[in-house]
Amino acid sequence: MRVEVIGKGYEVVAQRAFADEARRLGWFALIGVFAPFAPFGAVGLGRHGEEADQTTKDHADHHDCSLALDPSTGASDSQRRCSEAFMLVVGIAGGTASGKTTVVDQIVEALGQERVAVLALDHYYRDLTALPLGARKTYNFDHPDAMDQELILNHLQALKRGEAVERPSYSFALSVRTEKTVVVHPAPVLIVEGILGLAIDDFRSEYDLSIYVDSADDLRLIRRIERDVNQRGRTLDETLERYVRWVRPMHEAFVWPSMRKADLIIRNHRDPSAAIRLLIKALGG
Repeated sequence: MRVEVIGKGYEVVAQRAFADEARRLGWFALIGVFAPFAPFGAVGLGRHGEEADQTTKDHADHHDCSLALDPSTGASDSQRRCSEAFMLVVGIAGGTASGKTTVVDQIVEALGQERVAVLALDHYYRDLTALPLGARKTYNFDHPDAMDQELILNHLQALKRGEAVERPSYSFALSVRTEKTVVVHPAPVLIVEGILGLAIDDFRSEYDLSIYVDSADDLRLIRRIERDVNQRGRTLDETLERYVRWVRPMHEAFVWPSMRKADLIIRNHRDPSAAIRLLIKALGG
């Protein structure tokens, strides 16, 4: 099941099975995205449409998840039941500097922070405190083994159970975890975002929807240089060396092949605003 979105003149290809599965799982907000694409098998309108499947309506009436997932409260039994039944877990992956964070930021802005929880995989790299700084600077952060996969999976599953987690914070300048943690509360939409988000099977099995943000290699390299030099304290030479030695080979080995596992692909070669608006509509915005 695949939806492909390309810039302003986007194309959408969806199989009926995807819409049917969305209905089965109670994704009444997601189903609405298929309404404009009836030839591809849309089966009804969602929460914001004029019609909805009666079973879905009854299910929604029985569990008011907009209240049960209030992030200002603790995880009650009703929260846990609601999070398991209605939380939409979205995995967003793509090459370095492809525009993943931009997509996530626009989703959060459109839906509201109280409705979206974000696990940024950039903060889940292994702590390299035991290594000297020189060794950290040559560490391969683009291989799946660089991720603390066990902690990511534990936090992801805890959020799905309706439990808050303490997400680590990572210093890219020093390549170590800082003492600071960030509390992430469960929300109706949980986004897991990172270059390897679709490359690791254990993560992908937890998602309801998988998205790959694609962009041209030269554009990604330009953005990567700007980010690493201006935000992460790296020199131009260091950034280019890392790109040639690690980033590009790992992209070809792990990241780019994971695009085939995505339900939805956003081609960020041009202005992706129309594609992002479509995605936000699918998520209930």
